[in-house]
Amino acid sequence: MPSSGCRQRGRASCVHRAETTLKALGCALVGTGRPRSGRPPRGQATTTLRGGDRYPQPSPPPLPPPPLASRADLSEGHAHRYWVTDGLGLFELLTLCELLHSTCQMSIYTGYSMGRRYVPVAQSETFAQDAVDMLDFANAAPASSPWAAVRERMGHAAPFGLSRVEVGNEERDMSGEGYPAHYELITRRLWAAYPSLHIVASGRWGPPIEGSPCLTGQRCDLWDDHYYRPPDVMAAMGGEYDRYNRSLPKVYVGEFAANGGAKRSLRAALAEAIFMIGFERNADVVVASSFAPLCNNVRGTQWAYNLVNLNSSRLFVLPSYHVQTLLSSALG
Repeated sequence: MPSSGCRQRGRASCVHRAETTLKALGCALVGTGRPRSGRPPRGQATTTLRGGDRYPQPSPPPLPPPPLASRADLSEGHAHRYWVTDGLGLFELLTLCELLHSTCQMSIYTGYSMGRRYVPVAQSETFAQDAVDMLDFANAAPASSPWAAVRERMGHAAPFGLSRVEVGNEERDMSGEGYPAHYELITRRLWAAYPSLHIVASGRWGPPIEGSPCLTGQRCDLWDDHYYRPPDVMAAMGGEYDRYNRSLPKVYVGEFAANGGAKRSLRAALAEAIFMIGFERNADVVVASSFAPLCNNVRGTQWAYNLVNLNSSRLFVLPSYHVQTLLSSALG
C-alpha cells in the first residue's frame, strides 16, 4: 500500500479544515490552498531498512548519511523502489514547514521492516534516543543541548516548535512483543523528555488491529487511518465517521485517495470530496487528513495516481488537487 510521508529520524476537537495535512511522495511539501500542517516525505523507506540497520549516529557537525540504497534490502537497489538522494534533511524539512506556516509531523521508526519481524524490543531504545535527539535539535535551547547548538550554528537559533510525531506507520504485528511493546518503550522515552508532545499511533489500514496499544490502555493522542478505494466505494464512505465509536482515539486520516483503477478522473475527485465532507461533519474526531500520494516525477513514476505530477520544467495536477484546495482554503 503506498505511503507518502517520511519515515524520517531524521491532532481535541477542531474544525477539520483548519488542519489539512500534506504528505509528500518523492518531493517536498507543496502548499495546497492554505496548509496548516505538514508531514514531510517518508515513503516506506524506513520500513524497508534491514532489521539491524539504522541511520548513522552523527556528532556535531553531523555527517551526511550514506545513500539510502545502501541501507535498503531490495534487489532493485533502492528502498521500496523510491529513489532517494538524501539531499533533503531534517533542517530543510523543518524550515520548509516553517516557511509554509505549517505544523510539522515527523515519523519515528519502531524496529519493524517490511517483510521482517520486529527487532528485539530492547533495540528500540536506540530508536527512542534518536527521536529524542531529533526533538532536541528541533526544540531545545542551544545552551541546553549539543543538537540545538548545531541548529543554532546552522542559522536557526530559535526552536522550530516540533510538537507532533508519529510512532510507526502501517504496523502489522499487534502481539505482545510487536508494535505495542515498541510503541510503549519509545513513547515512554518521548513523553519523559517532552511531556506535551502529541504522538500519533499507527491506526486502521487493513490488517486486524486487535491488540493495538490504542485499544489496550496505552496513551494515543491520535491514530492514523489509511484508505485507498475505488471511486464508487469511497463515495459510499461519506458516513464512515458518523458511525465512529467516540471512545476510540481521535483520528488523523493520514493517507487516502479514490485511486482504485488508477484513473485520473473527476469521478475520483468527487468521491474524495464526499469522503472529506464526512471529516468535516465529524470534526470532533477527525482532526486532520492528508491525500496520498502527493508528488510524482513523471520520469520516475511508481504510483499511477498522484496529486501533483511534474518533470524538470512543468507540472500538472489531478482534479483531486482542486478538491484539496477548495477544502483547505475555505477556513471558518
